[in-house]
Amino acid sequence: MRGVPQVGVWVACTGCKPLSRYAAVRLTVGMTDAKRLSLHASHTHLYPGAGGRYAGTWRDGPCALEFSDGNVVQARLVKEVLEVPEHRTLAGTRIAQKRWEIRGECDGFTILRAA
Repeated sequence: MRGVPQVGVWVACTGCKPLSRYAAVRLTVGMTDAKRLSLHASHTHLYPGAGGRYAGTWRDGPCALEFSDGNVVQARLVKEVLEVPEHRTLAGTRIAQKRWEIRGECDGFTILRAA
């Protein structure tokens, strides 16, 4: 991508599958702050069993949550709970504010249950 600064990211974790080419591109081009947590959900909404990948440092605080339809909301991680504000999918479906128990593993995450 012309005009976009490239930042190399190396992720090492025992037991993890290698990043897909798509995920590696997202990490390289989409990350502006290596410490800020950015979650990339594999679906248009969250539910128990849903998951995705993350970039940045897994820690408490604000984070960007991007859904598979490209919608991005500003969420907050507090301990093992992800607080997601009310929002709409890009198709217009209203999603109520929710709190989810979440588990981060290697470069991915899984929603466990509503908190």
